[in-house]
Amino acid sequence: SEYRLFNLENDLKKIIALSGENISEKDISSAVLGDMDTYIFDFLDRVSAGRKDEAYRLMHNMLRGGSDVFEILANLVGQFELMTEVKELKESGFGLSDITKETGVHEFRIKKALAASDRFSLEKLKEILLGLYDTDINIKKGDIQGDIALELLIGRI
Repeated sequence: SEYRLFNLENDLKKIIALSGENISEKDISSAVLGDMDTYIFDFLDRVSAGRKDEAYRLMHNMLRGGSDVFEILANLVGQFELMTEVKELKESGFGLSDITKETGVHEFRIKKALAASDRFSLEKLKEILLGLYDTDINIKKGDIQGDIALELLIGRI
């Protein structure tokens, strides 16, 4: 991804806010590397928008940054489970505040999940979830290498 002066300024603000008086290496890592949710949302945005080349790059950046395949896969499963749940609730007539109350998930995550789920039918979301579960099993059984399995998964979404 592209890193600009604006990003640097925001990272510096985050570091200062996290650290107080003394800045530690952990504060810098937390602020600059970001959290997995942010990467997963970016990743999902790229995949669901058909920008798979960017999704591949982001996935490889996460792996090089210290994330492992199972961490990425677990977060993908969590996000697609949330997307499926909010899609089902929305189709049942629930509004944003009702979905937030029903799921107990922060409104920001619900908004992101709703936006991402609008790009898929409910059937497609369930199909993707089954693919995620199968991918997890196949990696654990040793049938396929983790990074290759994730690449194949991106191609199928």
